[in-house]
Amino acid sequence: MTAADAARYARAYAIFATSTACDDITANPGISVKLSALHPRYKVAKTDRVMAELLPELTGLARQAAQAGMGLNIDAEEADRLGL
Repeated sequence: MTAADAARYARAYAIFATSTACDDITANPGISVKLSALHPRYKVAKTDRVMAELLPELTGLARQAAQAGMGLNIDAEEADRLGL
């Protein structure tokens, strides 16, 4: 995956969060974020770089989700493969 791919996923998550805003969080579909999709080098060997670059991106998405009145879940289906 490239940085351009990661940026495309981040934009898609942000667009979803913005476009599905509503007043009732229980009626909102929420957003499920795959961390490995948000960073092109999501590997243990790149931990420092990933944390420095991924955390601001994730924080921004979390704020957008909160403003849209939706939940944000971290999708960890590959947690055993992606030790980070």
